[in-house]
Amino acid sequence: MRFKDNQTENMETVKLAKKFLHRGVAGLDLAGSEGSIPNIDYKPFFDRATQLGIPFTIHAGEAASPDSIHQALAMGAKRIGHGIHCTDDPQLMKELIDNQIVLECYATSNMNTKAFDQIDSYPSKNLLHQGMKITLNSDDMTVSNTNLPREYHLLEEKLILPLKKRPHCI
Repeated sequence: MRFKDNQTENMETVKLAKKFLHRGVAGLDLAGSEGSIPNIDYKPFFDRATQLGIPFTIHAGEAASPDSIHQALAMGAKRIGHGIHCTDDPQLMKELIDNQIVLECYATSNMNTKAFDQIDSYPSKNLLHQGMKITLNSDDMTVSNTNLPREYHLLEEKLILPLKKRPHCI
């Protein structure tokens, strides 16, 4: 988590992630208020995670500019939490697409934080059409008061093929 004085706890989290990797733990995720502490301040944790072979996601490009996404990529992130402001930088979008970096999209959270003020301007459909890999997520359900089914319902008309028209899968 992005907190001013939690370096010890964050390094302990890295160690625990390694201990339980592939035994319930899939990786690490840097979350918290992106604007207050830049991603680059967490480089030592992600350098250690890389040394230990732990995959990680960094939340970037929601409240901050595309520079925060560049920082996350420079530290080795293969998934970006939010990342929606990549649309402000066409070269960054190309890099994300070319390197198959996945964006975790959280529409309700992004509207709560005022990254977008209306669902009509949410870029999920445009990102998909450009070739971006995205996932829909609920972010912090206790803060955003949402869940994954609500997120799908919210974005149903924004998706390439509305859910009601999708073929059933086995």
